[in-house]
Amino acid sequence: MNLAERLRAAQKTAYGDRTPTTRCDWIDQLRGWAVLVMIEVHVVNTWLGPPPLVPPPRLNFLNGLVAPSFLLCAGFSLVLSTFAPDGRLRPFGSHTLRRLGFILLCAYLLHAPGLSLVDWTLLATDRKYRGLFQIDVLQCVVYSLLILHGLARLLRTPFRLGVASLLMALLVLLGSSQVWASGLAAALPIPFAGLISGLPLPPGPDGVASLFPLLPWLAFPALGTALGTWYFHARIALPAPASASQDAVSDGKPAAPQARQSEVAFLLSLALGALPAIVWGRSVADTWLAEHGYPVELLGALHNTTLPSFAERAGWVCLLGSGLGVLSRLGLRSQIMATLSSESLLVYLFHLFFIYAVLRAGPVERAFDIAAQAQGPAVTAILCAVVMTISVAVGMAWARVRKDPPRADRLRGLGARLLLAYFLLGGWTAVYKYWRFPEKAQKPYYMLKWLGRPANLSTR
Repeated sequence: MNLAERLRAAQKTAYGDRTPTTRCDWIDQLRGWAVLVMIEVHVVNTWLGPPPLVPPPRLNFLNGLVAPSFLLCAGFSLVLSTFAPDGRLRPFGSHTLRRLGFILLCAYLLHAPGLSLVDWTLLATDRKYRGLFQIDVLQCVVYSLLILHGLARLLRTPFRLGVASLLMALLVLLGSSQVWASGLAAALPIPFAGLISGLPLPPGPDGVASLFPLLPWLAFPALGTALGTWYFHARIALPAPASASQDAVSDGKPAAPQARQSEVAFLLSLALGALPAIVWGRSVADTWLAEHGYPVELLGALHNTTLPSFAERAGWVCLLGSGLGVLSRLGLRSQIMATLSSESLLVYLFHLFFIYAVLRAGPVERAFDIAAQAQGPAVTAILCAVVMTISVAVGMAWARVRKDPPRADRLRGLGARLLLAYFLLGGWTAVYKYWRFPEKAQKPYYMLKWLGRPANLSTR
């Protein structure tokens, strides 16, 4: 059967097929594509430039949908893993806690002063330590999921969780702009301030701004949880048969259980709900803050904290996700995207390491003449293709390795030993260089203060 015939056959059955789902494929596809676009975002932000070479507005807007996609998918998946098909609450097991703890550890290490003992002591600075508490997307995912897991345990049913999550998203969005503008975060310790505000703390050039504070980003996983409860009701939880006669077929065998909606019907309903959110959000986003009396100097900083901005972005995420889901239901499912979804954490960590520890290393930059924020569109596109290809290959390879648990455990153990060795031995050549030639240091490292030697901050 060729592709056209397969599509026609799938079209005939897709809308009416109410077989209960065992896995939400549209979430896997959406998260997989978000991983791929995320790599493009970091490559473009790293190498494209100098101004006026900036991402085109449409690409910039697409890039801004990556984090909302990850967060919405996280909240959606929480419902499917938290409730059994009969509505019973699954226990919050040690496996879930270990996974969230590991993600949180990785999140903070990405903003740590470094991965070596030297980076944490001799080559540390005040700003590096403040940067440890910069809230990025991984921290936002973990803290949001912990809040939503607690809410699920408190309310104990999918319906109550869905209603409460929707109300939580609305309250977060109505209050985020006010909390940022009030300056409340400046009165809190930095570890807590970064959780609620994305304004630089402390104010000034050395301040650290969180990229994904819970206000307003908690709204995306909360909306995802609300959508997940809708999906649970429509596609997973089975309605009780109206009568015994409807529970059997003519040959006397029990009829196969049917969900309340087909997958395609759910996806089309999702798309229809997304369209007015996009239209309304786009129409009022530019005037919302000014109409509500916020200071002019904060309008740019507060733009994405508003309800209209959230509605537009969430609408596009749902529309894209529903489109990918329909294509998947019609047989156009990408196994690569599904694998990227399951290995999203590994690909996230690897591509950051590959960009900033390998390609941004001085010898590599000089050898290939790829200085940061100094490349045109062609070179940036080539770098994007290289990073994407290698990162996807690593994710696919690890997915195969994980099918052999003993081998995967051996490789994890090897990686842990290498990290420990680097923690103890890494960075000492830099210490020796700055001890001999302190004028080469462009940051006020602690070791220079202890030695009574100034750093060269002229190019800082």
